[in-house]
Amino acid sequence: MRRRLVASGLAAACALALTACGTSDPAADRGGEEGETRTVEHAMGTTEVPVDPQRVVVLDTDKIDTALSLGITPIGAARTSEAELPTYLGDLSGVTVVGTSAEPDLEAIEQLKPDLILGSKFRQEEFYDELDAIAPTVFTELVGLTWKENFLLDGEALGRGDTARSCWTGTRRGPRNWASRSARPCPPR
Repeated sequence: MRRRLVASGLAAACALALTACGTSDPAADRGGEEGETRTVEHAMGTTEVPVDPQRVVVLDTDKIDTALSLGITPIGAARTSEAELPTYLGDLSGVTVVGTSAEPDLEAIEQLKPDLILGSKFRQEEFYDELDAIAPTVFTELVGLTWKENFLLDGEALGRGDTARSCWTGTRRGPRNWASRSARPCPPR
């Protein structure tokens, strides 16, 4: 009887130890799924993102602008309130709507299997942990006045940091409506 108790106790201790070795860190759980990654510092800390993300979900219109300006068509995008995706960006019929900027549809995002999610702390902070569990997530701090910094950070997360920085060479106007022009990435100087 005593041997059974000792054996049961050891088995329980081993099971507990193995459970403690597990991880609940989404970035660690993703492990080697993504291939080669790099670290991006952003409003919520640091995130390992794919070197060349292919399946990007964006949660605000400035992120749609940035992605398209840099030659990337997102697979999913959030709308502002109940409005449709911006028409000035051209045909976005291939982009899946994933809720609104204020309330992203987490299930719809997860179904798209993104390899990168772009958003802002200002609008989506409460969803960050859930989004980061779906895919590497990079947030800018604010929206509006920080558009230049947002463009550069999002460009970095998209693996197009050099291209984003070169868009600023010789211009003061910035990327306003660049995505609607045929010259991508970024307009000619």
